[in-house]
Amino acid sequence: MEFTIFTSNSEGVQGNCNYPNEVKVTNKEEMKMAVSVDHVCARFKNSYRSNDNFIESNDVVMDCDNDHSDNPKDWITPDMFSEMEPDIDFVATPSRHNMISKEGKTPRPKWHAHFPIET
Repeated sequence: MEFTIFTSNSEGVQGNCNYPNEVKVTNKEEMKMAVSVDHVCARFKNSYRSNDNFIESNDVVMDCDNDHSDNPKDWITPDMFSEMEPDIDFVATPSRHNMISKEGKTPRPKWHAHFPIET
């Protein structure tokens, strides 16, 4: 499995749109490093994130916020997703709001699924 993530030189800056650092992810350590800072999963013209500047991506990312139910029995974890879809390759990473109360809801598993695709 291999895909590319682009990281920022800043962290937590809400208005940041600059992602100049290319990280080729081929293993767990590279993935942990890439998602430990602000990042995007696409290449942009001049490294500036905007719809008009999109060039390419080989990583589709989806969020699982488990906001569809307040019943913990209904929540989906990466392991459960893997069991439900054993033929789909993906890498799961925790959301920064994982197990943190948000918008008055009880803490719950929140995670991102990275699906490698053809560029």
